[in-house]
Formats: sequence, C-alpha cells, structure tokens
Amino acid sequence: TVTVHLNTEMLADATAARVNIAPIGQNGPVLMEFQQDLDNSAHWFGENLMLTSADETARLNRSLYFQVSNTEFPGGLIRGQWLPENSMQGSGDTFTVAGIEPMAGAEIASFPAAISLVFSATVIAASITAAQLQLLASGGDGSFSEGNETAVTPLLLSNSGANLAIDTSSATGTDDTYQLTLLGTGDSPITDAFGNVLDGDANGEPGGDFTSIFNVMADMPAVTFSFIQDSIFTPNCANAGCHSGASPTAGQNLAAGQAFANIVGIASTEVPALSRIEPGEPDNSYLVQKLEGTAQVGGRMPLGAPALPNELVQALRQWINDGALNN
Repeated sequence: TVTVHLNTEMLADATAARVNIAPIGQNGPVLMEFQQDLDNSAHWFGENLMLTSADETARLNRSLYFQVSNTEFPGGLIRGQWLPENSMQGSGDTFTVAGIEPMAGAEIASFPAAISLVFSATVIAASITAAQLQLLASGGDGSFSEGNETAVTPLLLSNSGANLAIDTSSATGTDDTYQLTLLGTGDSPITDAFGNVLDGDANGEPGGDFTSIFNVMADMPAVTFSFIQDSIFTPNCANAGCHSGASPTAGQNLAAGQAFANIVGIASTEVPALSRIEPGEPDNSYLVQKLEGTAQVGGRMPLGAPALPNELVQALRQWINDGALNN
C-alpha cells in the first residue's frame, strides 16, 4: 500500500488529481484517483492505496506519473513523472514478440478459439488494450490492401507476465487468410516493465507494428502419424547413431514402430518439465522446439543438417493440435 500527498500551486480550478501508468513520454490509463482536501483545495491525497506487484514494478521503473486536470482539460492539464529515490531506469533491452500461436504462415483446419503471444519481457498489463489489436480477414483474396477486409470481433484479452492470450472463441471465422496486428505506435504503445516500447517490426528500434498472417482451410486434410513418421522421423531422425537402434540419442527412438511410444506424453531428457509431444500443445512440445531451434538446451535438429521445411513443421504442429493420435 502507498499513501500519497500531492500539492499544487496556481491551479485554483483543478478538478481532479490521479496517478496513471505509462513510461516517460507516453500516456496511459488511470491507476488511482486522489481526494481533494476540503480545507485546502491545493492539497490532494490518497491513503492506503493498493498496488499490485506489477504496479510496484512499474513504479520502480519510472512508469507511473501524476496528472492534474481542470474543466477545460479533463484528460490532463499538467503531468509529473513519479521518480522514486530507489527507481531503476529502463533496461535498454529490445522488447519484441518472441512467439505466436498459430505461427506466422500456419495453415490450420479451423478458426482458432485463441491466439497466444509470448513477449521477450514482462509486459505492463495496463499497456495492452483491445484498441491496440486488430484481426482482419482478407475477404477471400489473401491480400490486405484491397479494401475488402473485415475486422474480426470480439477480441477478449488476458495477460500474465510475458504472455498474452487473445480469446477469439466468440468470433466467427471462415476459410480465409487472417492478419493479426499489434499497434506499436501512438501515444500509448505496448510497453514492458522497464519502460521499453514494443519493437513491433523487429528492426532493433522501439515502435513499429507487429503483424502475423495465418490461413484457415477447413478442407485441409488431417495429418496422420503415418505421414509424420514417413516425412519427418524416418528420413531425418531415425538414422544410425541418432534416434534409432538399441541406444538412441537421449533415449528417444524415432524409428518406425517405436516413435509414438517414445514421444507422446513422455518427458524430454533435456528439459523434463516438458513432454516430447504434448497433445494439443505444439508450443509446449519439446520436439517442436528442437526442430524450430527455440529449445532451452542444445541446438536445432536435425543436427548438422538443414532445417526442416516450414510445411513439414506446420504439419507436425497440426498433428499435435489435432490430439497427437496414433493414426
């Protein structure tokens, strides 16, 4: 909890005083409102106001500011950033989108009930609003510059730490190409807990919009485990000295007739908290992480060979999304 006293000078017509959340140079939503002293109109105060741990992180990182309004400027007349003595300035790190599901370029059989994003750092929760997100359907032509695009709504947001979930279960989606955009520009951009603005276009500079496109194709054939075995495991993994034989690497045998029992619901050797294949969760399937080169331990697979074509990785993801069945 915090108790705050705010004193103004030469502002006899002040009508409100508050604390908002946003780094220096940015505007953000109201976090707490103050009361006016009935005996001294220049004195505003708030006693035992609650801060969440995220609010306190924002305060220590200079991401809260005081704002005083009057009738003419109800949205704010003057402002002063809250700079506590023990404050920490921005980390200086680049703040980006680290992952998204469905992946960019993915082809999926049905419109997703949710879209998940992972950022490279903890996000200031109040900096993410529905106004900064846009999900468009192309209108059937796969292009987003023809003027026939339609917005997909509603988008319900929830975020925790570095994760953002966009609930699209109440939206209606058909076979089409979809583009998700996170606006990285404007007065209230998405910001991490250190005050770094989202580098949406990943050019190394704060700002810029993040975009990701995926396709929904209801008539896309189901991916079978036989296809995964014949197209991925057998030609790329189940080789002598690798993931086959009596002593396969990491105890993971990906040879025909052995692979399914060795991966689905089986803890990985390098990161036991993750299963090699977690049905319905490709992002949390360690085998997918190894093929995409995003695993916490070791390098990308296949070791010493070119990365698998994206269409094969997407097929594996679809098989996992469909329940990772032994079919």
